[in-house]
Amino acid sequence: MPERASPPETPTPATPQTPGGTRVPRGDLTVTFDDGSSVESHSVILALASPVFSALLTTPSGALRTDLHLAGASADEFRDFSIALRPAGLRQSALQDEARYSALVRWAHKYEADSLKTLIEDHLIKDVPVKTGSLAHALSYSLLRRRAQCLKAMVADLREHVDELGLLAKRETLQEMETVWPR
Repeated sequence: MPERASPPETPTPATPQTPGGTRVPRGDLTVTFDDGSSVESHSVILALASPVFSALLTTPSGALRTDLHLAGASADEFRDFSIALRPAGLRQSALQDEARYSALVRWAHKYEADSLKTLIEDHLIKDVPVKTGSLAHALSYSLLRRRAQCLKAMVADLREHVDELGLLAKRETLQEMETVWPR
């Protein structure tokens, strides 16, 4: 009797892994973007981390959606954001590149992902020196502790930061102005 050739194996997509080799389960949510790209993500992680995503993803019956379109958003930035929301051991790749922090804090602020915003603010306070733009960044994303750090550094060297302190000359920042120039 002739031997039968076994059917070719159907390739299965590889399970995503972190740089350390930890397996990450496949997502249950497909997020699409205006350019036609899509990113697989985890609806529970997004819903638990962000009240905005919770509202976007929860159906009237209480179930979580399996697809979502984010108009005007970047797939790359969303991918970094969703990785950064993962538990600590699974998010390191998103938090190793300094250039990503600006986009991540913008997403965390927009989608009210407060724990991620706090994590980023902790990093900024600890590892990123106050420089031109630091105060504007802190004000833009309501990073209150970073704002205080910036003001302290600027008051210590007014000549270096006088132009940036002009940002504080708005009515809504009167309290910060009084910190620099008390009445």
